[in-house]
Amino acid sequence: MTDFSPPQSAVPKPLKPVRAPWKPGMNDVLILLLAANMIGTVGLGIRVYRGSRPTVVTVGVTQLTREYVARLATSQITPQEANIRTQMFMSVAQDAVKKAATDKGVIVMARECVLAGEFADVTSDVGRAVNATMDSTMGNRSALSPTPAPTGLQPTPASPLTAGGYNGQR
Repeated sequence: MTDFSPPQSAVPKPLKPVRAPWKPGMNDVLILLLAANMIGTVGLGIRVYRGSRPTVVTVGVTQLTREYVARLATSQITPQEANIRTQMFMSVAQDAVKKAATDKGVIVMARECVLAGEFADVTSDVGRAVNATMDSTMGNRSALSPTPAPTGLQPTPASPLTAGGYNGQR
């Protein structure tokens, strides 16, 4: 028998391991989501702390409603007309409060909700706007639209919405 050895070129060389393409695993995805969350939180924190503080203004909703009901009770109108005017008053009052809040950075709250802190009261401005709208809609035949009487409460600062002291920027 003869020893047969194959030629060197016929012997297969050991192959180098081939790297598989990278596939993200669950840990990689969680790390990516955690990093995105941290970046978002930092950005939100910077925005909150650097942003301007909103101006809080109040409206005496109870006062406006009581004054309207008192004027309605002394008027000589039918119950159906009183119902229509009351629905109109509520709609007009809501619109007036929304318009008071259109300035950038202004938060309108019911006066009864604010327990402490600095705020401007815009009840008289909203009352005048409601009365003007009610007068123009119902005509001047109504005794329901005198301007609101002062309540004797603490004096309030000038309205930032009408006194020219507030221009939407701080």
